[in-house]
Amino acid sequence: MAVLSIVPPATPPSLLDSDPTQDLSSPNSDPTSLDFGNPETLTQIRSLTDVGTMTRLLHECIAYQRSLDIDAQFPSSSASEQRQQLLALKSKLESIIKAKLAAAVDAKDHNAILRFVRILPALGLQDDGLKIYVNYLRSVVGFRSKLEFEHLKEISTDPAQDAAGSNFVACLTNLFKDIVLAVEENDEVLRNLGGEDGVVFAISSLQEECDSRGTQILKRRAISTGSMNSVFAVLSGATSLLSNEYQEALQQKMREPNLGAKLFLGGVGVQKTGTEIATALNNIDVSAEYVLKLRHEIEEQCGQVFPAPVDREKVKTCLSEFAEMHNVFKQVLNAGMEQLGSTITPRIRPVLDTVATISYELSDAEYEENEMNDPWVQKLLHAVESNIFWLQPFMTSNNYDLFVHLVIDFIVKRLEVIMMQKRFSQLGGLQLDREVRALVNHFSEMSQRPVRDKFARLSQMTTILNFERVSEILDFWGENAGHMTWLLTPSEVRRVLGLRLDFKPETIAALRL
Repeated sequence: MAVLSIVPPATPPSLLDSDPTQDLSSPNSDPTSLDFGNPETLTQIRSLTDVGTMTRLLHECIAYQRSLDIDAQFPSSSASEQRQQLLALKSKLESIIKAKLAAAVDAKDHNAILRFVRILPALGLQDDGLKIYVNYLRSVVGFRSKLEFEHLKEISTDPAQDAAGSNFVACLTNLFKDIVLAVEENDEVLRNLGGEDGVVFAISSLQEECDSRGTQILKRRAISTGSMNSVFAVLSGATSLLSNEYQEALQQKMREPNLGAKLFLGGVGVQKTGTEIATALNNIDVSAEYVLKLRHEIEEQCGQVFPAPVDREKVKTCLSEFAEMHNVFKQVLNAGMEQLGSTITPRIRPVLDTVATISYELSDAEYEENEMNDPWVQKLLHAVESNIFWLQPFMTSNNYDLFVHLVIDFIVKRLEVIMMQKRFSQLGGLQLDREVRALVNHFSEMSQRPVRDKFARLSQMTTILNFERVSEILDFWGENAGHMTWLLTPSEVRRVLGLRLDFKPETIAALRL
């Protein structure tokens, strides 16, 4: 990847080369023919020096170890001894791989690092691998930024260099680009080590490096010139980069045509497309938050260099663009989420459309039957889950909650339209109340954010449809509303009352709301 090109790859041959004395093609050394219960096999494993061969044997060792715990054909003392030997070999393998990985990191040998971190999940050490790999990426990004920064420090003291300001801007620009590349080009490795959380962890860690290096660049620029205008020039360059090239890169994936079709074509391409979309949206989400963090840290650093109140106010005014950028990123995120939602809702709507055929003019027997056999709620929830649950592992928690709430908005608006076209008996009102409660309970489990407010209008409709008499609305209206905030207008309240079969129109019209 471009960000790693600052250190030429130089894989030491001894790092991964197989032991020439090991002939793996011979029957005696074929891993598939090894008998892990044979003491001679354990001796053979101990003699291996090739990490690749040891790793291939790892899963068989573990499988055999488990069989010793449950298979009664082995004497307990023998099983215990062999189990301890296998555990010791596993520990030895872990030590060898960790040592070689550490050596590869010290040598900044990217290819060797990749080979070893991909082995760690098989040992159950994926968390260690993620931390090591992310720290490695962070060190590479920091090293490149440090080299460029040191070079700028040299030329900034040279009167012949009259473009120092633009060079500092370029240094900051390259730093941002390196962060983006580090995440994008290592996405697969990060996911293999830690899933979506691995990507988020990498973004957060790299952003910390970016914050540190970025504020260092800004502070050195200010010290080297003693000029507030120079700081403004750097900040202007940074905001220009974030609001143009960076923002464009964030939106690129969501602008691809036929994303919805790609999500539901079937096959392996579906998950790949879903992962790519989720990653793009995650990057926007995290970027929006870190723009504010960057603003805060720059403001603190500039406050140390320019302590005068008037200067601090100038910096604060300049940094207001970062707050605006945060809002822009949030708008971009919402637009992307709505685009993703528009690919899902057509697959949910057919179930909602069937609700229009269901009667709410219920008798006692029909009400009891619906209690035993739900007419539509479970079908709807199944449609929702089958179309959005699979995206959850790829999304940040904030984005998944936002996505769920967009789907809820669609469902609620459609249900309101459908219910306003029906007629209800009092039991029909009770049926709708039960259904709305079921939806609220289910979606509350799907989201970390409250969902009850999304169903507030529907819930108020069910309250009205359950009244014993028309005048009962006055016990909940105006001064009698208490803590209840009515989201239905007076005309909508009258319209809902009019849906009840047994409420007279003239009584409804006489209400003073």
